[in-house]
Amino acid sequence: MRSATLWKGTDLYPSYQEILKYKKLSYPVLNPDDFTETEAKVTLQNLVDTTVERILINIADLNSTCDIIATHKWGMDGSSGHSEFKQRFMDPKNSDSTVFCTNLVPISLTYRDDSQKDVIWRNENPNSSSLCRPMRMAFCKEDCNTILTEYSRVMKEIVEIQDSKIKINNSVEVIVRHRFYCTMVDGKIINAVCKNAATSRCPVCLAGPKTLNNLPSQTNADVLKFGISPLHAKINSMEFLLRCSYKLASTKEEQETKKKIIQKQFKEKTGLNIGKPKPGFGISHDGNTARRFFQNSKVTSEL
Repeated sequence: MRSATLWKGTDLYPSYQEILKYKKLSYPVLNPDDFTETEAKVTLQNLVDTTVERILINIADLNSTCDIIATHKWGMDGSSGHSEFKQRFMDPKNSDSTVFCTNLVPISLTYRDDSQKDVIWRNENPNSSSLCRPMRMAFCKEDCNTILTEYSRVMKEIVEIQDSKIKINNSVEVIVRHRFYCTMVDGKIINAVCKNAATSRCPVCLAGPKTLNNLPSQTNADVLKFGISPLHAKINSMEFLLRCSYKLASTKEEQETKKKIIQKQFKEKTGLNIGKPKPGFGISHDGNTARRFFQNSKVTSEL
């Protein structure tokens, strides 16, 4: 993505189109229109074809023609606060301080025939980045319009996906059917896709903070297809316990006072910064804070 900006308007470096020629060595299929100064993407069909081909050729031991089902999970997320480099964009409105990524991870390869129960290949570390396959990377903000546009684009490619036909050792032909599950998402993505404007409400039961003790009968079962993500589960559990502790007081003034006391005690006894603002990153809660919070359970419960 940075190529067009880095080499644009100079005679010392190759042109952008010349750079694209060299990218054929690393990308499965190259379409120059898919690579701009703010975006880089590959089609889903080419990505899954290349992925299953490499897995079958290098790992699987297949001696006869067979039909296979490939299971993938995919999702998207954005990040901000990145360094802004001293390189100008063709469009001054663009910025490299925010990045929005769409990724795919292969989960397993199994026989399509139910009589063969063996699993050909299984991803032993499905949450590791080693097998994470980028579908699209773009310099843009993670807002509702961006999320809905990208979700619609990927879902259209999933509908149009075709079976992969792969030849192993120029003799064995394998046909692979693909299944996709959009489970690599967080609450912001789910709320945007489901058009849940009130992010404090549960997207499934539509219950808010004031109606949790009286759950509504209306539910949005379609949200269940996104699965139950363990993303930030430990951090969210820590914040839930802290909020329960703060709200033991009756009034808002007493709650604020109790919050400050608890924050001070955590800093003095454990060294943890609880609920402190962090410029550009929200608050100070991260994975290490949550880990130490639950690791010292006795001290935590006393505080």
